[in-house]
Amino acid sequence: MKNYEIYLDLDGVCIDFMASALEIQGYDPKTIFSKWKTTQPGELFPTLSIEKKPIEFFTDKALETENFWRELKAYKWFSYLYTELKSFGNVMFLSAPSGAPGCLSGKHHWLKDYFGASFSEYIFTKHKDRLAHEKAILIDDMAFNVSAFESRGGTAFLFPRVWNELHAIYEPTEYVLSNVKRLINE
Repeated sequence: MKNYEIYLDLDGVCIDFMASALEIQGYDPKTIFSKWKTTQPGELFPTLSIEKKPIEFFTDKALETENFWRELKAYKWFSYLYTELKSFGNVMFLSAPSGAPGCLSGKHHWLKDYFGASFSEYIFTKHKDRLAHEKAILIDDMAFNVSAFESRGGTAFLFPRVWNELHAIYEPTEYVLSNVKRLINE
């Protein structure tokens, strides 16, 4: 049973990038998420709630520092999700660094801070699909990563978030865990 390689995305699945990015740019995350859920569910960016264009938002200077990325908060379900996935196979964090100068080192330090200095179960790449194979499972919040991974022969599950087509699923961890379990038990 432990012969699966499970690739777990960080931003949007394990850590709350969006709430921190909103807050550091002067927005109230609760207000924005509430509006996003009611006016633009499934859209990648809440254009009706934020006056900045997506490119301006995601390239804001505040998001360039290592500390921004290092201090991102884990979602409340993170520990449970990670522990449960480890019971199904080997879990490797698979995260795409942004173009921000401090992103890669910040994510690296986040993992080391959380798991300890010797932790090494991570890969940073924008080319997640290149790790796809018959016994590989990707869990990611971005549909384009899921489809690319599947097109190369891997199995992928979209993690429900307000910005993707599964926005109406209330319990994202249970949704993903039940799908992984079903796949492994087939």
